[in-house]
Amino acid sequence: MHMEKSMTQFRSFTIRPAHRTTAFTLVELLVVIGIIALLIGILMPALTRAREAANQVACASNMRQWATSLVAYSTDNKGWLPMFGETYALDGPEPTLWWNTLAPYLGKQPTNAGGYYPSQAANLESMSKIRGCPSDPEHTFVGPHYGGFAYASGVLYGPIVWGRYNATDPVVGVRITRIKQSGSLIVFAETTNPYYQIYSPSNWVFNSDADGDGILDTYSYYLGWNNYNGGKPKIHHGSSNVGFCDGHVESLPFNTWVTDMNYWTIKQ
Repeated sequence: MHMEKSMTQFRSFTIRPAHRTTAFTLVELLVVIGIIALLIGILMPALTRAREAANQVACASNMRQWATSLVAYSTDNKGWLPMFGETYALDGPEPTLWWNTLAPYLGKQPTNAGGYYPSQAANLESMSKIRGCPSDPEHTFVGPHYGGFAYASGVLYGPIVWGRYNATDPVVGVRITRIKQSGSLIVFAETTNPYYQIYSPSNWVFNSDADGDGILDTYSYYLGWNNYNGGKPKIHHGSSNVGFCDGHVESLPFNTWVTDMNYWTIKQ
């Protein structure tokens, strides 16, 4: 009896292990949140750079389609480049505007709803997937290196020109056979509104500094409302894509874009 009573008492005082709680303490939770925030801070810049690199590649692909279509057009037309437009018509239908001329080479239908300004808007909408830059799809588009009116002085300031100002003027365009070193002459660039074209710095010479970095980068008339003569030379981390007369595409750093006039000058 005494033995059984002692065993009963022993069993009644047996120490059982306490149940451990599985919840995080406040300190542990703060540590985890801090680690996650640190990882996000490390990874986000890399992800942003990767996304921008992908956008630049996609933009270059769009630019290449336009440059290739220009070469194909010139091959089919005895070396003539497409004109900005055959006649300087801003308010009426103008099927000869450059994007209408190249549309069939891109598998698109010409946009002939109106003249330069109406067609520009319609064209951007219908061709945005192959003309827009993925980094800024609403404001940046492939645009031509515009040289003005070729017949005015006989000097070619850019590869894409108006054929004539008045209906009675002779139609004058640019023939690729007149261009030496076509592989170094820009024909398309990334452009912004309001006109989505580059006014050739060989004609509209850079004489003003739009961004205050000490580099002349804009013709004074366009300063403040159409900087860089209508271009977007910094859109891809300080560079931009350009297409050349021989059909190839490159990425040019901003400093090269604004200072090396070999890219903007037709050598005859």
